[in-house]
Amino acid sequence: DSLIPYNKNPHLIINLTNDTWFGNTPGTYQHLDMTRRQAIETGLPVVRANYSGISAFIGADGRIISSIPIGVSDVLDGQVWGAHQTPFRRIGLNFMMFIIMIFSAVSIFIFRKHKN
Repeated sequence: DSLIPYNKNPHLIINLTNDTWFGNTPGTYQHLDMTRRQAIETGLPVVRANYSGISAFIGADGRIISSIPIGVSDVLDGQVWGAHQTPFRRIGLNFMMFIIMIFSAVSIFIFRKHKN
């Protein structure tokens, strides 16, 4: 559980951010790309509100539906849709933790076997 209550079955990701310190560098575009990848990974659309960088509506497939460029102060109005289940959302981190534990156990076993 979390100190802040959250919906365990969300339909949307809201990303509030400030890219002022990036300026007009590749970092701003990389930050947007990481947000796009999060939409693809989770199968959820993203509303990205950025104080000085790129604000955007991003579909669940990672496609940028509409955006406001760097340094432009404007209002972005639109709709996002298309939330769907992805393997990551279905399985979650539990499966990944299980795989890591198995890999660690096998690695320790092999290391000890070669040490003797």
